[in-house]
Amino acid sequence: LMQRLPTAKYLGANVMLWGLMIACTSAAHNWGGLASLRVLLGCFESAVAPALIIITTMWYKKAEQPSRLGFWYIGTSIGKMVGAITSFGFQHYEGSTFKSWQIMFLVFGVVTIAVGITVLLVMPDNPMSARLSQKEKVWAIERLRSNRTGIENKSFKRHQVSECFRDPQTWLLGLLVILSNIPNGFVSSFQATVIKSFGFTSEVTSLLSIPTGAIDAICTLGATWLASKYNMRSPLIISIFAA
Repeated sequence: LMQRLPTAKYLGANVMLWGLMIACTSAAHNWGGLASLRVLLGCFESAVAPALIIITTMWYKKAEQPSRLGFWYIGTSIGKMVGAITSFGFQHYEGSTFKSWQIMFLVFGVVTIAVGITVLLVMPDNPMSARLSQKEKVWAIERLRSNRTGIENKSFKRHQVSECFRDPQTWLLGLLVILSNIPNGFVSSFQATVIKSFGFTSEVTSLLSIPTGAIDAICTLGATWLASKYNMRSPLIISIFAA
């Protein structure tokens, strides 16, 4: 779908639907409803990072891409810190109409929908559809000639799909992502549960999640900057995994 449809429009639509699932989570009253919403949320969320990677490669040279990817990827780290602070605040809500977590999901869901609408209306699908002069569009495309990847290709090539699945590097990259996300899911998704198990209150547990987000942001920016400056992606991946 991302290849066939306008990239930025597809991204904006998925962000809006992602936000809608977050907002609807505040209305979940049982396991079935919550599980259904989480599955749909994962479906819409899964398109965001690949779309951002494609958009980034449309505008930046190969050597510039890692630092730009790191810049927008720290949104996850900043979100962790902002989420911890807002969770701490919402836990002081004492009303009887809603629970504090319901208000939090509703607020962030509405904000995410608003961001999706902004992406839909403002972000260009590619340099040629951007609000630039003809000279600026030519310059934006010419500076990427060294990438030898083109700007955008809407044609589906079967032989490329076959080549992709026969390439050992594809499977190694997939394995790398799976193995990294198994412990990451525990550390990130269940971080609050782990911290609270040490005897902290819910409010303090929220605040203790902030340093993790800060360390994530520093490491992400540092690693992607080094990858851009010295073109040393594999050694960085190995060292970070080893750490």
